[in-house]
Amino acid sequence: MVAPQRTGTGDTGRDNTSGLHLTVVTAQSVALTPQSTGYLRIALLTGGALAAIAVVNWLLLVFAVQRPLLRLHLSAARLARGAVGRHPLAFEDLSRPVPVPAYGEPRRTGRALEALRRQLLGADTPEEILAPRGPGTRALVACCALLVTAWAAPMLFVVDHVDTPASIPVSAVAGQQTRTQYASDRARQSLDQSYTDLVDVAASLKGKSTAQQHRVLRKALADHGQYRSLYLLDRAGSIVLRVGQTPLRTIVHVPGGNGITGVNTYGRIPAIAAYAHIPGAKAGTTASGVVVFGEIDVKVLDGLLPEPGLGSVWLADSHDRVLAAGVGFRAFQPLPGPGLARLADRTRTPGTAGTPTSAVLTSSGVSRAMSVAAAAPLAEAGPAAGLGWRVVTSEPAASLRLPVFRAERMTMLAGLLGLAVGAACLSWVHIVVVRPLRELARLAERLAGGDRRTVLYPVNHDETGSVTRSLELIRQALADRVRSGTAIPAAPRAEASSAGHGRVHTTAVNTKAD
Repeated sequence: MVAPQRTGTGDTGRDNTSGLHLTVVTAQSVALTPQSTGYLRIALLTGGALAAIAVVNWLLLVFAVQRPLLRLHLSAARLARGAVGRHPLAFEDLSRPVPVPAYGEPRRTGRALEALRRQLLGADTPEEILAPRGPGTRALVACCALLVTAWAAPMLFVVDHVDTPASIPVSAVAGQQTRTQYASDRARQSLDQSYTDLVDVAASLKGKSTAQQHRVLRKALADHGQYRSLYLLDRAGSIVLRVGQTPLRTIVHVPGGNGITGVNTYGRIPAIAAYAHIPGAKAGTTASGVVVFGEIDVKVLDGLLPEPGLGSVWLADSHDRVLAAGVGFRAFQPLPGPGLARLADRTRTPGTAGTPTSAVLTSSGVSRAMSVAAAAPLAEAGPAAGLGWRVVTSEPAASLRLPVFRAERMTMLAGLLGLAVGAACLSWVHIVVVRPLRELARLAERLAGGDRRTVLYPVNHDETGSVTRSLELIRQALADRVRSGTAIPAAPRAEASSAGHGRVHTTAVNTKAD
């Protein structure tokens, strides 16, 4: 694993090495294990299962839709020749029953053609088609889609799915903790630098008049971009001099000594401030300030916390409330999730500033997503040591560049592609084959039921359209018979039997084609 690291403190742009564009590169060897390389067997099994499902779907569509439709095409053409009566074997075309398929819309169409054949031979009245409306070709396509889904669903949620913390290498967890310490060090260095600058400002305010102090504060605010406002407090905690933006402080107090503290506990923006006492401030004087506060712009800390490969970063106080973050947050919100709060509490060591810690956390939701989290105390020494603040990080385990997660993503991609291709192909079959076939069955049943006025127009240039054209010829023949009051004559059996060897041979050919 190779990861770039930023250099410099990044506190206010004062780092002397920031212009060198240096990069720290770390590398760690990871041993290959069967868990990270043994994916060939599962790939072959899933590929073979997909091939088997494709063959099963092809066989279902061929034997339940294509071949019955081809037989209907030949039977309808034969009945149309017999209905027109111009062919010398018209009676032979009408004398053979129509083979009725055994399933769905082809069966309904075949029963309708058989009824039309009997009507062409002189049946007195049209007959209603009372075939049971069982599952049709739409149910067949749905079964094909179910087979594809049965293959793709495990690929999305079961196969190669990483759901145990043991799948995360210890080195990845340790690396998260190390980078969290780096982020904590950057934030600490920024706060320490702000504190040092403010101590210098406090020293420059010694013995100056109010006007001179105002100029000093304005110059300090212009020179140090990390401050959003600078102000002086008297011994009662009231602001006697201010430059910059309106202070966010809600805690009215004058702390002792010098250091860093939070100056509000509610509001839209958390306020962190460095403070320092002005040397030589006269005791009992309330007309002039005795301590200078510099509220640090939270955006400065927000910009320091993000780190490539570190995920989400939060700066939390001793009560696990967020003061700054590398991602969007609400002021003083609790750390997201009880797992992060427990991890932050583990950094507390009695009598010390705390120790860094890390762990693999699993969410309690339906997805049970895992994340690599770490927490580190902000400072072990210096002005921020007594605050009890921690830097907490969380990186989704799926974003780690590990073989197990790459295999999981590729497996999910294969499942999504299988679903997409299957849906596209079966939707095409439904639009091009199933819907015209259902309409054909409806038209054939209406014609067999006595509808002689509806003209049948072929829409598709395929077998379905050919059957529709044949049905239109049959409709015209039946309509002519109704108008003339005659039926197509039935030839005597003796004439049919003495037609000669050539006629028998032709009939046999037609029967074979049918």
